[in-house]
Amino acid sequence: MRRSALTLLVLAVSATLFAPARSLGAELHPSLDLRGFRPSTDPASGLYLEPASSPASLDWNVGLWLSYAYKPITLRDAATDEARFDVIRHQLTGDLTAGVGIGKRAAIGLDLPFLLAQSGEDPASMAAASRILGPVPLPENALGDFGITGKLTIVRPTRAEFGGFALALHERLTVPMGDEASYLGEGNVTSETRILTEYRLIAIGVHAALGVKLRGDVGRYACEDIPEPKEREGDACPTRFGHEIPFGMGVSFRPQILGLDDAGRWTWFLEMRGHVPLAPTTPFSSGSGRVSAAAVGAGARVALGDVSILAGLEGSVIGAVGGAPVRALLSVGWAPREHDADNDGIEDKYDQCPELAEDKDRFEDDDGCPDGDNDDDGVPDGEDQCATEREDEDGFEDEDGCIDPDNDGDKILDVNDTCPNEAGLASPVAAKNGCPERDPDGDGLEGSRDQCPEAAEDKDGFEDDDGCPELDNDTDGIPDTADACPLEEGIESPNPKERGCPDPDKDKDTFAAADDKCVSEGEVWNGLDDGDGCPDGDPKKNLPLLVEVKEAKEGPSLRLSAAVKFTDANEVDAASDPLLRAVASELMKHPEWTVLVGVRPRPKGGAEEAKARASAVAAALVRYSRREKAAEAGGWDEVKDAPGAVLHGIGLKVRAPKAAEKKAGAAEKRQPEPTEKKAPEGAKAPAPKKP
Repeated sequence: MRRSALTLLVLAVSATLFAPARSLGAELHPSLDLRGFRPSTDPASGLYLEPASSPASLDWNVGLWLSYAYKPITLRDAATDEARFDVIRHQLTGDLTAGVGIGKRAAIGLDLPFLLAQSGEDPASMAAASRILGPVPLPENALGDFGITGKLTIVRPTRAEFGGFALALHERLTVPMGDEASYLGEGNVTSETRILTEYRLIAIGVHAALGVKLRGDVGRYACEDIPEPKEREGDACPTRFGHEIPFGMGVSFRPQILGLDDAGRWTWFLEMRGHVPLAPTTPFSSGSGRVSAAAVGAGARVALGDVSILAGLEGSVIGAVGGAPVRALLSVGWAPREHDADNDGIEDKYDQCPELAEDKDRFEDDDGCPDGDNDDDGVPDGEDQCATEREDEDGFEDEDGCIDPDNDGDKILDVNDTCPNEAGLASPVAAKNGCPERDPDGDGLEGSRDQCPEAAEDKDGFEDDDGCPELDNDTDGIPDTADACPLEEGIESPNPKERGCPDPDKDKDTFAAADDKCVSEGEVWNGLDDGDGCPDGDPKKNLPLLVEVKEAKEGPSLRLSAAVKFTDANEVDAASDPLLRAVASELMKHPEWTVLVGVRPRPKGGAEEAKARASAVAAALVRYSRREKAAEAGGWDEVKDAPGAVLHGIGLKVRAPKAAEKKAGAAEKRQPEPTEKKAPEGAKAPAPKKP
């Protein structure tokens, strides 16, 4: 059974920006710009395409565009394609535009669209139309979304005034200030970014444009009778507007080349433009025809001094909402320009050299004549790096045309510099003023005695006579600044007092030597005298271990023999210390392991209590194993399938690298970057230290 006898045939040609985040749902207005037309702010544009070049700096223009569209939005019968309802039959809109050039390669523009008049059939006259369009009346006058354009000319015309290849990046941004019920307002920011290319040969130009339009929202049209789903996927609305791929191509032609326009005022245009959907409807997919459009058009522009008039007609070959079967365009623009034969920015009536362009070097630039050697120092301006200052001709870089008051660049004027061609330091002693420092790093070692002249010796009593800083005296990979035992090779530790010191727990049973009764033998964690650091228990009794370790193809696992007990403050109860020390002992034996800890939430304490208890267990494991990355807290869902997790309400999941990663990690040892030593003259460079 059909949802309704009517289905939308046509699509929008103007709207844009950012990833679609929501649909319009129950809003009782289109919230879409379905006009199908946006004018260019360039004073030399056609109906859609515009030059890749930008107006000259500060050259500005304003314009008024009028657009009449016949039946831009029509509902058709899904079975017969017969027109059943004219949402908009006649639409007359206008645009006020302005633009200005910035530098030689950029321009910005503004576009304010407005609705002068529009009419269509009353949805109340047809129940099906009212059901799918909603009860919003059609406005006759309104403002549209304000547009801001920007163009950056990447490649200026390669043959200058004769044309050649040109390339530009064009951006149109619209802001939601229009009436959303008028079909001129998106209700959201939109963006259209295009690449403009052209190749022009005197009077004939070939133009093309391709880009992407991004909308802030997915728009649904003529779907008021279709409930909007909570999830974007599965939306049954057949006409959704999201991101688009706009394209265009065309030809410009100046009939002056045929002798039809002696004054060179006319430019003719033949263009084709359109777009295909990008998301949520993908290009050329089922249903993409509803939101794809293409139109062909022809127009002509005539320039009457600084005023130009553009007129043209367009017709849709692939219709979408806003793609009128017939559209008529008329534009009047004003682009005031100076009349300047040599194009040097000085009007001919003020130009003393009207046939020679001023060189624009900030030296007598108002007379219109080029000045070949502004400072008259014999170095032509094209080669003179200081064209307004005479060279001092002191035998130092005299060919660049610049005064060199400080030849060596040490900020001491040559007149006061004892070593004017050697960079040095200021000194109250005239004989040393401006001369190089023989001990630049200030460590008391000069010349060839200092093997590291740019890095000061650290003066820590370790190899202080070579002039180089030793950042890790014991080469254990821990910088001396953080090494509690800088002259003894040690290990990493989260305890600052143990970091860089020899391993205090060589048997890896979590007891430091001072507390370990059996320093070289690890504790056997079986519940019998587990606090002395010694192996114990009668082997014949074969007491079960507190923690069971299994190695499997999919990775290692740890299984607790009992649940961890907690205090009312969610700290680990002292009774569970042996259990956690047993886990930490395994983590010390496997430094590549990291344990993820999760605690099952209780009805009384909930997720917050479970998180606090998991964090307490992880902190204890880090403390006992003396390794910061030994454990971390996680959620119950991440560990509930670990061995024994469901039984004891706590799960431990081991994260271990693969065999290849483990091998590579074991071979790598972090070392501070050594300071390169400079061997004294006549001596061999010192051999590098062995790691």
